[in-house]
Amino acid sequence: MARRIGTALAAQIARLDRQRLNEAIAAGFLPCFPETRPGVTRAFGEKDVMALIIYARLLGLGVPPSKAGPFACQARDHIDDNTEELRFTVARGEADFFTGERPAGAKFIGPYPIEMTITFDVGNYRTIITKHVDEAEASRIVDIDPIVDVDE
Repeated sequence: MARRIGTALAAQIARLDRQRLNEAIAAGFLPCFPETRPGVTRAFGEKDVMALIIYARLLGLGVPPSKAGPFACQARDHIDDNTEELRFTVARGEADFFTGERPAGAKFIGPYPIEMTITFDVGNYRTIITKHVDEAEASRIVDIDPIVDVDE
């Protein structure tokens, strides 16, 4: 069973403004994020919240939301239960993700030399998410921001 959380708690964990997050999702900047309809709370799983954290960190580095969102969604697709680190590598507008070590001798993405690599500590994100969700459950915030168990 996996726990899913509402937007308010997910935004808090990622240190994002909830309204700005909803605006980014509505604008299509985060196409991988759960859809919702009026009166229904959007539910985020662990990988969704990890992608939100990555999105927030990219925004903090000055990446515009229209670019940070798709990169965060790509990162989400590379995370599994065993991922501890995720490396985001950029070369002249081309980008790739590596889990664990980059392939030996990799100096290029396509024809372009690698300019930058950012390492996201996914294992630590997992710890942060668990801590916040456990605290929310213990403080009984569940009626404000639901946490539900679902089969994935």
